[in-house]
Amino acid sequence: MAESDSSSWQQAADAIDRAQNLIADIPRFDGYELAPDTDLELRGAAVLVQRAVLYLRAAAAREAPRLEAILSEFEARGERPPWDRGTGPTVEDGD
Repeated sequence: MAESDSSSWQQAADAIDRAQNLIADIPRFDGYELAPDTDLELRGAAVLVQRAVLYLRAAAAREAPRLEAILSEFEARGERPPWDRGTGPTVEDGD
C-alpha cells in the first residue's frame, strides 16, 4: 500500500516500525563506542522521538474519550458501530 493511501494511524505505526528496525541495526553492547557522528545523530533522533511521543500522547488523550463517547451513542441506540458490523463473536473449535 502506498503511504499516501494509508490512514494517519497506519503511517505513524509504519514509521515507528521502520525506526525500530533501523535502531536494531546499530551496534550496542558494553565496551563498544559509537563514532562521534553516530552518537550525535542518535542524540538528535532521541529528541525527535521524544517529541513524537508528545504528539502520540496528545492524540491518544484526545481520541480515547472521543471513541468512548461514540461507542456510547451507538450502544444507547442498540446499534453496533460501522467498523464492528458484520463481525460476530468468535467461537473456538474444540470447546
